[in-house]
Amino acid sequence: MNQESDSKYHKLLVMNKLIKQHLLYFILMVVSFETMAQTQPLTTILENGDMLIGDQNKITFELAAKSGFQPQNVAPVVPDSVQGFELLDKGKWTFVKDTWTRDVIFTAWDSGAYYTPTFQFAVVQNGKSDTLSADRLPVKVAYPKLKDEQIAPIKDILRTDFSFEDAIPYLIGFVTLVLLGLIVFLWRDKWRKKPQPMVVARQIIVTPYEQARNELMSLRAKQLWQQGEIKPYHTELTHILRDYLEKRYQIPALESTSDELITALRRTDMPDALQFKLRQLLQMADLVKFAKGTPEIAVHEAAYETAMELIMETEPPKVETQLGLN
Repeated sequence: MNQESDSKYHKLLVMNKLIKQHLLYFILMVVSFETMAQTQPLTTILENGDMLIGDQNKITFELAAKSGFQPQNVAPVVPDSVQGFELLDKGKWTFVKDTWTRDVIFTAWDSGAYYTPTFQFAVVQNGKSDTLSADRLPVKVAYPKLKDEQIAPIKDILRTDFSFEDAIPYLIGFVTLVLLGLIVFLWRDKWRKKPQPMVVARQIIVTPYEQARNELMSLRAKQLWQQGEIKPYHTELTHILRDYLEKRYQIPALESTSDELITALRRTDMPDALQFKLRQLLQMADLVKFAKGTPEIAVHEAAYETAMELIMETEPPKVETQLGLN
């Protein structure tokens, strides 16, 4: 009986010891969790770690109400220069189920592996203003791949039947010619008696520089990107610039890719600094024309200013001649 009592007592001591150890471990876990929650109350969640150029991605920030912090509905502080990223919507804080949440929408224009920007949010705790910094998360940006089946085949030209409406321009032209001939016939004698003075015409040859400058100013007056016509705006801008470079340096700029154009310009007297700006402008225009995202307003205005600078810095000499006509 004494041995059985001792054995039961020993087992009871062991069980009490195990219970105390587990209870201590549980208390340490709770304290550690609370400490971590206090040191890092802001949680950062990235919707998609892999994205394509121009796609929209989302970062969700969560701030638990029990942390004692209350966010302020002001724009987050982000570094002025964020490599590869463009913020489309900085969002606002919303309170759902004891948690403050905020969604930030962004896109990327360069391929590669990056980290999301460091966001800093203004908060209040116990009546005092403070700032919380979010974690940076890795994101991979890749170029989109075109599939063969996405390229539609070339269709034949559809021809319609000739109608009376189609003949109206020809009839107007014919009547106009008849009237002009009648006027010439009635006034031919008067013209023969009156000596024809020699006309000296002043012919001004428009240089490629003047033509390109006028076309750029006309493009700005159209206000295409202000009306949502972003792709036509960048297409016309790059066409004006390519046409000018082709006439100015006698290179096939209109038929060349961006890389081929830059390679051809290296054999000219165009400064390297201008060639670098031209490469950036063409790359941005290609991304705008093929990406899904909508760039900021500064992108469109900067493209126009860069194009005008390239033309003005490479202005060719102006030619003026006079021709005598009988």
